Amino acid sequence: MKKNSFFVALWLLFATAHAQISHVTTFDGYSFNQTLTKVVTVDGTGFTKFNLPAYPVNAIPGEPELPVKYVRLIIPPDQDIAELTIKTEELETHYISNPVYPIQNPAPVGEDSEGFVTPNPGIYNSDNPYPTEVVKLVNTGYFNGNTQIATFAVYPYQYYPNSKKIIEYSSITFSFETEKKTKDANLPLAPNKDNVAFYNSLLKNMVDNPEDIGKYSVETTKSTAKTGLPYYEYVIITSSTLSSSFNDFIVWKRLKGINIGLVTYQDIRTNYPSGDLTSGINDIPGSIRQYLMDAWQQGTTYCLLGGDMNTLPGRYGCGEWDTWHYFGDDDYQDHIPTDLYFSDLNGDWDVDNDIYIGEPDDKPTEPYNTGDNVDYEPEIFVGRLLCATSVDIQTWFQKVKKYENNPGNGDFGYLGKVLFTEADEIGGSTQQQQIYWETQFTFLHELNSGNDPNPTYPNGSDVISTANNLYGFMSWFNHGGANSVSMMTSGLNNYSLSVISCKDDWDIFHNDPDIIESGNGFDNLTNFNHPSIVYTTSCDNNPFDDFGTDVGYFNMAEGFTTKFNGGGPAYLGNSRYGLTDYAPCLMSAFLQSIQTEPGYIEPPYSLQLGVSEAISKEIYPQHYVCLSHNLIGCPEIPFWRNTPQTMYLSVDYTNNRIRILTQSGSPLCYAKVSFNYGGTYYFEETDYYGYANAPYDLTEAHEVGASYPGYLPVYTQHVTNYPYWSEANPIRGNVFVESGKSITMVGNLTIPKYSKLIIEDNATVTLYSTFILNLEGDIELRVLIQN
Repeated sequence: MKKNSFFVALWLLFATAHAQISHVTTFDGYSFNQTLTKVVTVDGTGFTKFNLPAYPVNAIPGEPELPVKYVRLIIPPDQDIAELTIKTEELETHYISNPVYPIQNPAPVGEDSEGFVTPNPGIYNSDNPYPTEVVKLVNTGYFNGNTQIATFAVYPYQYYPNSKKIIEYSSITFSFETEKKTKDANLPLAPNKDNVAFYNSLLKNMVDNPEDIGKYSVETTKSTAKTGLPYYEYVIITSSTLSSSFNDFIVWKRLKGINIGLVTYQDIRTNYPSGDLTSGINDIPGSIRQYLMDAWQQGTTYCLLGGDMNTLPGRYGCGEWDTWHYFGDDDYQDHIPTDLYFSDLNGDWDVDNDIYIGEPDDKPTEPYNTGDNVDYEPEIFVGRLLCATSVDIQTWFQKVKKYENNPGNGDFGYLGKVLFTEADEIGGSTQQQQIYWETQFTFLHELNSGNDPNPTYPNGSDVISTANNLYGFMSWFNHGGANSVSMMTSGLNNYSLSVISCKDDWDIFHNDPDIIESGNGFDNLTNFNHPSIVYTTSCDNNPFDDFGTDVGYFNMAEGFTTKFNGGGPAYLGNSRYGLTDYAPCLMSAFLQSIQTEPGYIEPPYSLQLGVSEAISKEIYPQHYVCLSHNLIGCPEIPFWRNTPQTMYLSVDYTNNRIRILTQSGSPLCYAKVSFNYGGTYYFEETDYYGYANAPYDLTEAHEVGASYPGYLPVYTQHVTNYPYWSEANPIRGNVFVESGKSITMVGNLTIPKYSKLIIEDNATVTLYSTFILNLEGDIELRVLIQN
């Protein structure tokens, strides 16, 4: 049973006056000549087909396929949109020879749409303008609990079918008033005030009226903890059997200044026996979501779900209204494993109390057909690790640490290199190049063409050997399955001729059992010191319920992240279908959200994979792909678009504080800092001058670490064991070798600026013959000299 008393109290808290909001939309890059691409012929009929910068989110098959621009505006949290007032500025009238191509049914990547959808005669046989209104409300949702964002579709063109006429607009101004909510929809939640600066910095790049950030939302104090369970800035949720296996990962993140901890789902279920109170769903995933709601109000920002759905129960979402049959008759294929459920804490995922959880909102063509209220705006940022053993976790952790701490062993050039692949109907479109930023890229597409019945390139082994030339980012726009991604097919969307796979000799994806490949598995990746990130639109690559994965096998995301030393720490892909028209738009939104450079916003909280994956769904809220696309990996991990910057940690023993500085000596404020004293961690942020005060005497044994977006982490430590310093494990700050302790140094090492290597009397330092020490900082020898 759903409980609403909590929301009623908050409704009163957020009561605001009606607002009047106006916005002017212009259309740079949407000019008619640039947008109109070609005439296509279907069954002897020619159609004018546009190149769409963004495919319509709520596209209705049979209606004209026109370009659209999405505008996102902050509105009061307890208000709805009243009637829109629209004013257009006409630029030019165009006449076309063929009708505009009709919207088709969505199709999975690498598959054909189910028959051609003919134009809707009610639209195409009239001369009424389409769309009737050039501004439409698409979606509303709550970001960080109480910042309501309304998404509008704004059309730069209006089509008159009988006249074969298109009106192009240079700008469209729309205005509206808000009114008190009347619909039983998602209600605002009270966020943690300590995180407001963090979320507001993200909002600046998410909405088109950033001047209104904070205008309508209400800051609150921390809520009272609901149970005896702990809350953290970053929480790992896993099973009791795997909990101890995350210890090394936790220590590393704490060294970066992240307050991280672990809670088992068994303890959560015990403390939250009623499940998800917002949606009225009483099961283990519901209990996890209810815990995360409380944790978020205590300051939780990131969540890592440790395990697939065999280890850690998860949520299935529904891609259609009142049916699991979104594509064909396979019930299970259309149960979509989705972690959006744990990122969205406002949404009611079962408004109509039926068996179809997480349906789309009201059906556009049947307004009486009520769906659910999934909210695409995130409260927290979620990733999942597909792990079953401690070995899986350790293999993945080593990639995380290498990528965050010292990618390429200091050879950072590979991070700016990108590898693209594509085939079939995507072949030749260069969609990835169009949506990616300027960088070094290698582009492998099917030759001679995407519909060649006997393509010659690239084989799966070609792709793997190319990947071994070292890339920071890789992306597949290809037909895929749980265990493979097709690099060549016979003709357009026919059977696979060559694939990349989880592991060599795993050729179960081939329709032809006589096709045997080698050198095409992730076990052939040799980028051990150069870990990479993958983003793919392929179908079924990370089904964390093991759908399509035979017993004894593992899926693509598992193979890349946890099974081999090559690969990388993160794989962003689909648990079910990727959709040909929608998936590139979601990827474009992801890349748009991740391009903010450190220092452009204060504090500069950007570039984390989990943040960008979540925000991409706010930017492009197409229901099915938002459910299906998920991050396998750490949500807090940075995305190195280019060379990481270097910062320095200076210890001020006199004033018992540390300072974080840039390479030029400027202070870094908002850096996350941790102080470890005897196994007890204290977490701080640096002030305007880059300082953070220590909670204990820094002359005693200690460990201090810090991180800042866009910069490599730094840390200083007293040696308490036998560390091995090398180019693969560089010195990042002060190293204090106490009497009786030992260290080993090999290779080309540098004592950073503002740092010291302090060696006490009776300490042991072992240097190999290949050792070279570069001094940017100092060495202090505390040797006792006796007369």
